[in-house]
Amino acid sequence: GEAPNSRRIARNLQLVNEHPAKQTTVLLRSGKAENEVDIALKVDDDKPWKAVASLDNTGTSQTGYLRLGVGFQYSNLFDRDHVLTAQYITSPTRMNSVTIVGLGYRIPFYAHNSSLDLIAGYSDVDSGVVQELFTVSGSGAVFGARWNYYLPKWGEIEHKLGFGLDYKAFQSKAIVAGQNLLGDVTVHPVSVTYGGVLRMANGEFGYHLAALQNIPGGNDGTDRDLKNAPRPDARAAYRVYRYGVNYVRLLPAEWQLRIGFSGQETGDALVPGEQFGIGGPDTVRGFLVREVANDRGYNGTVEVFTPDLASRFGFKEWRARLVGFYDWGTTSRNSIQAGEASGESIASAGFGVRLARGKNFSVRVDVAQVLNAGGARAKNDQRVNAAFAFVY
Repeated sequence: GEAPNSRRIARNLQLVNEHPAKQTTVLLRSGKAENEVDIALKVDDDKPWKAVASLDNTGTSQTGYLRLGVGFQYSNLFDRDHVLTAQYITSPTRMNSVTIVGLGYRIPFYAHNSSLDLIAGYSDVDSGVVQELFTVSGSGAVFGARWNYYLPKWGEIEHKLGFGLDYKAFQSKAIVAGQNLLGDVTVHPVSVTYGGVLRMANGEFGYHLAALQNIPGGNDGTDRDLKNAPRPDARAAYRVYRYGVNYVRLLPAEWQLRIGFSGQETGDALVPGEQFGIGGPDTVRGFLVREVANDRGYNGTVEVFTPDLASRFGFKEWRARLVGFYDWGTTSRNSIQAGEASGESIASAGFGVRLARGKNFSVRVDVAQVLNAGGARAKNDQRVNAAFAFVY
């Protein structure tokens, strides 16, 4: 027979182990007879479906601060490892003001070291009446397809290429005396993404780089349509570059360090939906989600985690870590018009806790204090970000 190709096996495992309900390991060892190789295959799998409920405070005063989410995932449709994911998010205190729905479908092509991701989303958020002058609301629909191609391992680096096409329709309204001051916008960016991860004995380093080019035209997608949008100097044939790195390192005595950095570069004026946003629990804590946004920008975070404290107090089924953090970010504007700011820089620092029980229950709480003011936040303002999730 043919000798096993370890590089090909490692390449296939990259795709196989992205499955959400099973992890596969392969061990090659010498057989009993000469020129024989034994293959030990181990698969750790879970049930093919799971339901998720979540609650966090990423909302606003206009739509309610709480966000309630429910989701469902089935990861073995047709017994072919097809994965279907569905999610619904609303404001439990103002359900009529917030509706967000998302669908995802993944098809693996193991023989071709590839997978296809299909996504669809819809959002409708009503911000209400602003200062009794005008009514603000926004909605949008997103459809996308991404082909992922898993490259042969480069040393210890696992990496892949992605080719995407998106359709994004943004509908914004600012009603004054029955007239809408904002126009609808539709964009169709194509993208190429390269990303990878290097796993080490004491850490992990991940990275990605993406280039996007919008295809002008179609309904609400020309230069004229974009100039009627909130950004009159926006260009339909815009080009955007996005990047990011993430580094996690195990420190002595079971402490952990994480450093993350991501950003966006472009020479074009962008419509709001394509701008780089900072603020919120995943970028700069202490601010609302995307409280600051503009054409270009970057954000970073440094986190230090304590060892697991739950086990030290006898709670073996729980994991608990404290975390201290520093977040920062900057945005910049292209094609600055009269009365517009060139950009903003914000920063915050604080502490938090991560609590989990097995794979079923998790809590994340962060307390942040603003160091550099921006958006609607002043220096020394404080904000608590909290999120709860239950998986069944």
